[in-house]
Amino acid sequence: MAGGRDHYTLETVAHRDHYKIKDVDERDGWLDGEHRWRKEGLPDKLHVGWDIYDVQTRWRSDSSIAHDSKARAQLSRDAGRFLCEFILYESLSRRYQEDGERVGKVAFLHVPGGYGTEDVERGVRVAEAAIRSLVASWEEGHRASEREAGVARTFVA
Repeated sequence: MAGGRDHYTLETVAHRDHYKIKDVDERDGWLDGEHRWRKEGLPDKLHVGWDIYDVQTRWRSDSSIAHDSKARAQLSRDAGRFLCEFILYESLSRRYQEDGERVGKVAFLHVPGGYGTEDVERGVRVAEAAIRSLVASWEEGHRASEREAGVARTFVA
């Protein structure tokens, strides 16, 4: 959950460095993540590997959310250098270590902090639409191109 946000966000990039906040168990993101990842020779950024523009288009046009003004679907390149981005980087790093450049089949969805019945029902629709979009894009052979992995582009809000 991403309290304070009014939109749903699929994260597309995970960063290796600058985890300075400890979690509730006082575990250190630098020691348990960044330091280890650097020793393992992992890159400073890992990308999700799916075609972010194809997925974004599919997700936003999904009929279950397209006409709900509160179901705003966005993509992001910064999950926040805390638990969420740590989890995304760790997941992507395992895929990377399995097969070098082979990344993908990893997704992380931030959801707004609402917990009312309508909020939860909307969240289910948005999450299902995201999953449908990811799977359809992947099955149709859409993968991240070199251009997408190497060039920062602005997402349409």
